[in-house]
Parts: sequence; structure tokens; C-alpha cells
Amino acid sequence: MNLLGALLVTRAILPAMREHGDGRIVNVCSGAALIGVPGLGAYAASKAALLSVTKTLALELAADGIRVTAVCPGNVETGLLAELERSLAAAGEPDPRGKLVSYHALQRLATPDDVAGAVSFLLSADAAFVTGSALLVEGGALAGSR
Repeated sequence: MNLLGALLVTRAILPAMREHGDGRIVNVCSGAALIGVPGLGAYAASKAALLSVTKTLALELAADGIRVTAVCPGNVETGLLAELERSLAAAGEPDPRGKLVSYHALQRLATPDDVAGAVSFLLSADAAFVTGSALLVEGGALAGSR
């Protein structure tokens, strides 16, 4: 659904954007789209596919004045993350939250507002020359080893 949902919404909104001669699409990918994540192969693959589609659409829609970008969050404080914490605990992880936080150089989890701020930037005039790009919102998780 990660890929199909985005494609269906894009297909639905494209006629209006083309008629208007302007538009912005921001897909929500994941840091997992850029690295291997044991146990999350299907999720990571679907987000990587969405990232590839983002880049392709950016090329295809630029002439229509439509910019297409993506955000790639790390671990975000959501219900999905709570499920992941429960799964880690059930698998014997003594400190699931600590493990998830430890992946981020900033030593905290993202909030939905962190991701919303990045999306807001990509939708704004400040990002008028940004298309086909993915903005990492992952607190340094993909910067390298500490």
C-alpha cells in the first residue's frame, strides 16, 4: 500500500495540477528506503520503490510546473513505532525504545511535527528549485557510525 496509495492519489490530482500549471507532490518515504533493514525487507522495498517513482515523476512532470519530492523520516513517534517497540520487546529486546533512539545521532525520536516541518518546506516557495529530491528527516541515523 505504500506505493499503490501514493500512485492512486497522484493519478487523481494530476489533471487539476496540470490544468492549473502548478503543483507540488511530497511523498512520504523512509530512511529504510536507502539502507537495508533486517526484518523489514518488504517495507523498505516498498519505500524504495516510492522513492524511485518520486524521481521519475519529477522528471515527467517538471514541464507541467509540478514539483515532486519526498521526505525520508527515521523513527517517528507514532502508533506504528509503538507496534515496533512491542515487537522488539516480544523478541527479547530489554530496552526497545532505547534501541530505536540509539540509531539517531540526535539521540531522540522524530515527532510528527519534525516531519510536517520538512513537508511544509518542500511545499513552500523556499523550495521552488527543488524537485526529484528526498529530504532526510532522520536525526542523523544515516550519516554514518558514531
